[in-house]
Formats: sequence, C-alpha cells, structure tokens
Amino acid sequence: MQLSTLQKKDLSISDYFRKVKNLTDTLSAIGNPLQEEEIVSYLLAGLGSEYDPLVTSVTTRIDPITMGDLYAHLLSFELRLEHNSTSLQIAATNNVSRNPTNQGRGSSRNNRGRGRGRGGRFPNGCGNPAQGSNGPRSICQVCGKPGREALHCYHRFDHTYSEENRVAATITGNSYSVDPNWYVDIGATDHITNDLERLTTKESYGGSDQVQVANGAGLSITYTGNSSLAGYTKPLFLKNILHVPQINRHLLSVHKLALDNNAFVEFHPDCFLVKDQATKTTILKGKYKGGLYALAHCRPNQALFSAKITQEQWH
Repeated sequence: MQLSTLQKKDLSISDYFRKVKNLTDTLSAIGNPLQEEEIVSYLLAGLGSEYDPLVTSVTTRIDPITMGDLYAHLLSFELRLEHNSTSLQIAATNNVSRNPTNQGRGSSRNNRGRGRGRGGRFPNGCGNPAQGSNGPRSICQVCGKPGREALHCYHRFDHTYSEENRVAATITGNSYSVDPNWYVDIGATDHITNDLERLTTKESYGGSDQVQVANGAGLSITYTGNSSLAGYTKPLFLKNILHVPQINRHLLSVHKLALDNNAFVEFHPDCFLVKDQATKTTILKGKYKGGLYALAHCRPNQALFSAKITQEQWH
C-alpha cells in the first residue's frame, strides 16, 4: 500500500499513525525519506470527513505543527467523537459571523494544503499535548454535537434553541443565570457576553455590524469594552468584548485570547490550559464538563483593576 492511497477508514488513530510510520520507515530504508511536512500532508489527506474541522484548523494555522502535536490533536478528537457517538453533522458553510455580509468560511478536503513540520514523533513518543490557539474542537460549544465548530452551528446565539437530550450542553436564557462560566470557542472571532457588568471599561457601539444567526436574523451589538480574568501569574486581558444582550453564553475567542496575551491554549480530555508563550507557565486552567470547555468567571475588582492596568495595556 502506498501513502498516497492510504485511508484511515475504520482504523483507530493509533493504528493509523502506526501504519503511516511503517510505510515511511520503509521508504527511509530504501533511501527515499520523506520530510515531516509531507508526512503531515498524507496523514491529513487520509482522514475521513468527520475530521474536517480539525484538518481546517491545522492547515490554516500560522505556525507549523509537529507530529507530536498532530497526534495529540487527533487522539483528543477521536476520544470526543467516540464519547459523543450521536449523528455527526458538519456544516458546509459558515452561517454565523460578525461580518454583516455573512460570507461563509466552510472547509473542504480539497483545500487540505500540506502542513509544515518540525521535530516531533510518532505514537511511541508523541511529545506534548496540542499547543497553540488552533487546537482541535470536535465538540460544538452550542449544541454539543461532535464534528462541528461553534462558528458553524445553526443554533449559535439563538436564544430560542433548546435540546432536551443535551441540557448540560445547551444553556437557555433562564438556566444561564446559574451558569456564569465563560466558554472557550475556537470558532469565535470575538469575545461575546450578555452581561454588561463584565465590561470593566465600555463604550456604546455605534456601528452597523450584527451577530448573525442561521435564519438570517441579526443580534444587535450594544456595547464594546474590555475586562480581565485573574490568572495564576498574571491577568488575562479580554479586549474588545462585544455586548450582545440576546445571546445565551459568554464566549471567549481562543484566537483573541492567545493573540492579546501572548499565550497559547492546550486542550486535554478533562481540562484546558492557557499558557504563556515565552515561559510556558500556566496562566489559567479551565475544566471540561458536559461536552464544553468552561472557565469560571470572577468579576474583576474595578478599583484594583483601574489602578494596575493602564490604558496602554489595552492597545
């Protein structure tokens, strides 16, 4: 069997990686070793369509991915797919966007470019868990279904949506009052909240942008502002939060969280870690529960906040 035709199909991720390793070892033995970026490309191309959200995340990230990171991503994704073995639905287009034109950013297996690689190992020494803001997110933060990103979910921000069999993963307007958690979302382009009190600094929003839902309706943005979360070693800055009164959840954009704090996010089966990019120390830890990655909210002490955080730190 050749790498170009190898498909994962019913293989486990471990067996799939092992088969790829055997083939690449054979090529190396006959004097035709492959670069790691080529191996990554073959690995991604052989995955089934249920892995498309992860493939898109890997191929659109800025930094190259190591084999160890890719293996950790895939194991985590596989675990959640097995745990949530309900019907898999992957949205073909992006139905939710802050962009008023609501242009889709759907993924396609034909767009699986080759990833670049550095170091890393196969399953017998796969290295560290996934790093970077582009970690795998196989569980939708809104409806709780696997294989879908919250950005693509038809029910995102739809406060009328409920799913009886996924109470833990669906928070309606009434139940939300007892759940103040932030939920990290790799598909979100902005931090979004319905609680104006979470904004330590705020100003009225005069623009025309709206948060779009699948039926074409737009939810109004009333304020924008900033806040922070108390970390173990330093605060995490939350910049340009959108106040949207009609949403059900407080969402944290993984990309903005990483970008604005020089940090990266590690996703594990039972938790996630926000780590400093330079020192690799843990800034904050959140929990995995009910199919979601949640971060407890602690309201900032506004007097202490204003005394210690200057305006320059928000820019």
